[in-house]
Amino acid sequence: MPYRREVDRQVKELLDLGLIEPSNSDVTYPIVCVAKKDASIRMCIDYRALNAVTKVPNYPMKDTQELTFTAGMAQWLSCLDLLKGYYQIKMHDENRVLTAFSTHNGVYQWKVMPFGLSGASGTFQKIMNNVLRSHSSYAQAYIDDIIVYSKTWDEHLIHLRNVLQELENAGFSVKLRKCTFAAKELQFLGHKIGGGKHAPDEEKIAAIKRLERPKT
Repeated sequence: MPYRREVDRQVKELLDLGLIEPSNSDVTYPIVCVAKKDASIRMCIDYRALNAVTKVPNYPMKDTQELTFTAGMAQWLSCLDLLKGYYQIKMHDENRVLTAFSTHNGVYQWKVMPFGLSGASGTFQKIMNNVLRSHSSYAQAYIDDIIVYSKTWDEHLIHLRNVLQELENAGFSVKLRKCTFAAKELQFLGHKIGGGKHAPDEEKIAAIKRLERPKT
């Protein structure tokens, strides 16, 4: 297996963090290693066969255009990024065996919700909507990205404190390095928003403009 040493390292890390456990499952799914932009390797599980026989509840995702427009009208913005969001959702004990994957050193299964399951994003969105339900007039989540928006500074401090307290009560942690606090403008879901502005990310527009015109 290519990247065997890296797979060993990541499996050990997942075991040490209590995110996976040894499995006795007779049905397993293969590992796929994907190179990231920084040249590091992400270990993924190919769940296509499992997804093909999974009945996924129909749960609507947020309208990103409406979400960025609403938040963009605010004067103060904070963006919160959950720390390994999916891994903060525990799997039911009886369903763990369904996530089993094979390595050259054995078979393991997830104790938390892994990436790649067809119902994962909808499940996470539903949970976040429930967590933020009482704060929906000033805080919304798109999967694991949370935006807090307010008209005034004093309101923003209250709103931000309320949301952080709600996340703590629900057992969620944020990745401080990826959070933005009390900004007039910020990037959210591919848009630059704030102070009544709502526009596509200029870097993404520039990338499109750099594309060469088709010659055939």
